[in-house]
Amino acid sequence: MPTRRQLLHGGAVSVAGAGAAAVLASCTPPPPAVPPRRYATLQRQLNGYRRDLILNDHNGYASVNILQNVFGRAAWFPDGSSICIARGSLDDSQGTWALWVCRSDGSLLRAITSPAAGVADLDPCVGLDGQTIVFCRDSVGFGTHTGIWIVQANGQGLHPVRGSDFGVSPSFSHDQKFIVYAAPDGIRRIPAAGGTPMLIARGAFGWQLTQPTWSVANNRVAFIRRDAPGAASLCYVAGTGGRINVVLSTPTQIECPTWGSDSTTLHYARYEGFGSEGRGATDVYRQAIGGPSVRIFRPFGPPATDLSTLP
Repeated sequence: MPTRRQLLHGGAVSVAGAGAAAVLASCTPPPPAVPPRRYATLQRQLNGYRRDLILNDHNGYASVNILQNVFGRAAWFPDGSSICIARGSLDDSQGTWALWVCRSDGSLLRAITSPAAGVADLDPCVGLDGQTIVFCRDSVGFGTHTGIWIVQANGQGLHPVRGSDFGVSPSFSHDQKFIVYAAPDGIRRIPAAGGTPMLIARGAFGWQLTQPTWSVANNRVAFIRRDAPGAASLCYVAGTGGRINVVLSTPTQIECPTWGSDSTTLHYARYEGFGSEGRGATDVYRQAIGGPSVRIFRPFGPPATDLSTLP
């Protein structure tokens, strides 16, 4: 069938020609996957009581341990010179973590937040302006009451995003006007200024959909869908909601999807076992949408967690 554009504007392509064009388009291979500039992972040392932030180059080589006692997923600043991290300000058993900025060589610059005992600031995402950080604050302790907050990289302007109760793992849109986050019923979108959230992807059970991340272009939100105790899928949905697109399904666990600079390439971690403590191995993969998954490297040392990439 001719396209709507051809019907309205008198395109000269015939029905047969349109069909041939569709066949040719379906045979066109997807563009090659674009590697990130850097990888960052956490490795649990000393029976899990110490977490080290490890950086690797775009091929997975040049592994460097830059900082100890980091918790959760790190967030790169757009220029790659600095990283936003969560560090325990007190003993881990108290569940208190603050956000910090460190250089990519591991030298600490400054604390961004200073939460009270029992409050955890986690899951940072740095906006493309290189100044605004959105994160999850657990204000009661151990995940009992979470919400999305915003702060500037200099520690100023700390405030909650009204309407984001129980949200975790936030990610900014390209223009920083909206935030997506994981909620008990699925993936939600909310104005950065606060307001009424919109469910853009619904889970079949509580916390089935996790770790959303917004692409720079194409208005896509990638996330992880838990399909079974030992299986998961890498998916994406339009930033305005709609059909869930499955990029791949695996009989193993996967986590931490991140977009490449072309917004058609995803990076993720695949592991065996359950949870961050029970995994036996971690591999980092790269995949162009519509293409195969390509194993990039296995982080050297203890099984890694909390992958992040610098596009």
